Amino acid sequence: MAGTVPELRDWWRFLKLLETKQPLFEAVESSSIENLEVGLCGESSGKPVLLAAFYLETFLASFTAQPAWQSARIQVWVLEAHATLEQREGVVLNLFDKPSLDVHEAELKQRRDALLGSAKEIWQQRNEFFPHLILLSDQLGTALQNWSARQDVLLKAKDTLHVLEWFAAKWSTGEYAEYRHEYLKELGLRQR
Repeated sequence: MAGTVPELRDWWRFLKLLETKQPLFEAVESSSIENLEVGLCGESSGKPVLLAAFYLETFLASFTAQPAWQSARIQVWVLEAHATLEQREGVVLNLFDKPSLDVHEAELKQRRDALLGSAKEIWQQRNEFFPHLILLSDQLGTALQNWSARQDVLLKAKDTLHVLEWFAAKWSTGEYAEYRHEYLKELGLRQR
């Protein structure tokens, strides 16, 4: 459903990309997680989904049928069974609605930007991150593959591409009937 809501579409694509880049099941030493259990505070048994999110240090995307899941940061207990049982508290980052996305916006953007760490990676992953934009290979492709400008300029270019992508997605769904610079400003494009 989030893929059909214009305001959430960018986040939806980003979360799907994170899922692709950081799958739930990756090659993990079984001994590193077999002695670990993670559960909701106030409950006595652990939950595999909490274990996965905690261990992989990734976001949990949950449904909010129960109050325990209606928090952007879910307090959990972590039981490590090594030579002795050691229990401590922890936090699992949770995405469950638009306000929780807003709470985690900076972290999500940081992780998104880490996936696009270089100009060449932007070009290579353009179809995943910018499906509504057509980036011309002779002009932009060459520039990105041979990038020599400073990193802060690259960050501004990435931000601009993300705003243009969001605008193009809204335009393609009919939310915007025409181009107006005000729309880009509303979406976060800054003039420098």
